[in-house]
Amino acid sequence: MDEKLFTSSNMQGRCLKITVVNCNGLNHARSMLDKGILVCLDYGGFSFKTKTVKGDGYTSAFNETFSVPVRNGLNALDFEVWKEKRFAARKLIGSGCIDLHKVFTEGSDRRTCRFHARDGSKAGEIKLQMDCFGHTVCLALEYICTAFSVKRHLGRSSK
Repeated sequence: MDEKLFTSSNMQGRCLKITVVNCNGLNHARSMLDKGILVCLDYGGFSFKTKTVKGDGYTSAFNETFSVPVRNGLNALDFEVWKEKRFAARKLIGSGCIDLHKVFTEGSDRRTCRFHARDGSKAGEIKLQMDCFGHTVCLALEYICTAFSVKRHLGRSSK
């Protein structure tokens, strides 16, 4: 696609579709008491959370998709990967930030990104499929997201 098509002034009315494919290399997630792994995404004040999935302790497959209206000037997607336990609060495995320039200029991007624990050590990898698409669907989606969005900080424990 032409890069001029996806300048920040032309982004109004477009949608960003994010599919959380999987997480790999989750060495810190192995434990008999683990209930599973979940991913929290934040883009422009819209927060999304995947369902909790139980993987093999090393890889967790989500294949869960979220759509959000594109916000002018916001070119980054923040994410956190959490370990959920049966009898304790969630524990942060790691977090990261993904630059969205490629998806906005080319229309789609499939990538695997490393993320890090709080101490800076490698915590794993997340694979995402991201697409940016047209105006028609996005007008209705923007209204719904604005009207019903629950603005939360990433990583806030739910009871």
